[in-house]
Amino acid sequence: MNSHILFHDELRLLMTDIWHRVMHIYGENGRLLYGNIF
Repeated sequence: MNSHILFHDELRLLMTDIWHRVMHIYGENGRLLYGNIF
């Protein structure tokens, strides 16, 4: 197996997990935040 590809796949999954966590946080607070901006 190519360790570089394996590492890239694990990194992509990690970034996806972090992205979903961030989006969940903004989903909870986003309406209040954008409500104050606009």
